[in-house]
Amino acid sequence: MDSMFKPKTLADKITLTRLRTVNQRRAVQDKSARAHLAATLNTDEESYTVSKKLFSKSRRYAAVKTAINAATSYWRENTLPWLDKGFRGLPNEKYFEFTQAFAPFKANVELAVVEFRDNWDAEVQADLYNLRSRGNPADYPATPPDIAVELMFMPCPDKGDIRVEQSPEDAAIFDAALAKAEQIQRADLLNRMITDLQTLSTRLAEYKGEDRQRWHQSTVDAMYRSISTVESLNIHDDPDVSITAAEMREALRSFVGTEILKHSQSSRDTARAKVDSILDKFA
Repeated sequence: MDSMFKPKTLADKITLTRLRTVNQRRAVQDKSARAHLAATLNTDEESYTVSKKLFSKSRRYAAVKTAINAATSYWRENTLPWLDKGFRGLPNEKYFEFTQAFAPFKANVELAVVEFRDNWDAEVQADLYNLRSRGNPADYPATPPDIAVELMFMPCPDKGDIRVEQSPEDAAIFDAALAKAEQIQRADLLNRMITDLQTLSTRLAEYKGEDRQRWHQSTVDAMYRSISTVESLNIHDDPDVSITAAEMREALRSFVGTEILKHSQSSRDTARAKVDSILDKFA
């Protein structure tokens, strides 16, 4: 790519991506429980919907869910919102970095799925035993279900993609939609930082280092790392995002990778004052 190239349109800046999850049904209708509830309350069965959770005590299924959640979280944290909530925007410059980093998450899902599927019959029997009288073999397919995460990419739309001549009204609607997408993306990045700062401010006010109180330093460290992610997603060069990210980094820098906030009230007061001074700008 020409080093002098400057992206001008949203299509130049992002690729749309969708993460599709194919999973085992977690809950099914429990007709016997619904009938029992209706009889107990002396009412019509059709007035209620009663469901039961499958594999609620399965270690293997929990591992599948954990792996899928981790993959989903990485996808969401490293992309921007789009008009369609099923899609998110990935900065074009991050494509190779993102796909390489996502690969281990996908591999973890696949490993957990293999373990679950290879033990399908045992998992069903264990779940029937766990559900006791509420268990029903008909709730489970005869063969292991397909479970996977699928990542799909597609170009961000641009006026040049439209093959017919639009009316001025339709063109205006299209332009407004893209402007709205940009506005949503800018707001999302600011909201990420503001939410983190509000959470930290509240925690710093609550934590006094007393017995039975727990301080999670990993939360502060994760907030600090997230600043770089926000900056890499600031494809619109929004000065509010850039300035807030820089201020947040400065406020947290001396408290990262250390237990000082856990053991020093004066340090907690100092940190909270810095955090609140940033938040005051958005009050």
